[in-house]
Amino acid sequence: AVVSTQSDHYASEEIREIMNSLQSRHAENLASAEEAEDAIKEAKRLQKFLDDSGELTQWLKENADSLGEESLRDPGTYPALMKRHDALRSELTNNEPHLEKIKAEGADINDITENPMVMSNIEELQKAWDDLNDLLEKKEKSTDCDSALIPLL
Repeated sequence: AVVSTQSDHYASEEIREIMNSLQSRHAENLASAEEAEDAIKEAKRLQKFLDDSGELTQWLKENADSLGEESLRDPGTYPALMKRHDALRSELTNNEPHLEKIKAEGADINDITENPMVMSNIEELQKAWDDLNDLLEKKEKSTDCDSALIPLL
């Protein structure tokens, strides 16, 4: 079918109005779709942050629980405990960039969403990190002191 470009067609004004309305609705739908896409991206970003921070927090707490259950009663276990402490210290050192990355991501998300859950997770993560480091330091000092006494026994 050949479309006439002449403006003297009997329905040209009505067609123009319909065309303008369709273009306007298309632009609105496109903007709405872009907003929805942005919201989905932010939701995925938030979920990834929550997953990553939760996973690291859980790892820290599990290690703190395990470290807290150590017994220093048997001097024969000191070499194994010292090795374990060294390995955990190494893991903490290796995980510190991951911690900082998660905290930075959380801060960025918080700047955009101001979600209280984000700051709560960052604080919980930092507390678990500090608690494990403090406990490990205490255990290392205790093991070092006790192992120094072993030759005296």
